[in-house]
Amino acid sequence: MSDSGRPQVEVTLPGGRVVAGEVLSRTRGADGWSYEVALSVPAAAVRPLPGQDYSGVPTRTPAGGPGTATAWVLQPLRHDRPDQRAVVLHERGCWVAPEDSGLIPAEAKHARVFLREGWAVPCEACHPTLPET
Repeated sequence: MSDSGRPQVEVTLPGGRVVAGEVLSRTRGADGWSYEVALSVPAAAVRPLPGQDYSGVPTRTPAGGPGTATAWVLQPLRHDRPDQRAVVLHERGCWVAPEDSGLIPAEAKHARVFLREGWAVPCEACHPTLPET
């Protein structure tokens, strides 16, 4: 059970990535079960719709979330070429970043140096943004 008291499930997304979810409801139909689930996904995977009011949405900031020393991660790549650098900078939790131990936590000042010096490229999925210093 999750903190909300709902049963947890694994959901396979298109492309094969598996994410955790919570069951909100289920329906038994003639062709089997269908589930309504809640998923927690990175902001880069969500596009708010124009005209919608999000001011009433509960907002949480987990320990170690954005604005902390581990809000970004560096992903070393296997090959380095002039047209594709050897390191990709992701926001922590990016759905493209691998979930293994190959990711290196980065402080904003270090991540900024990697980008400025051309040692890393920003992820094209999460478009990491670093706070100004």
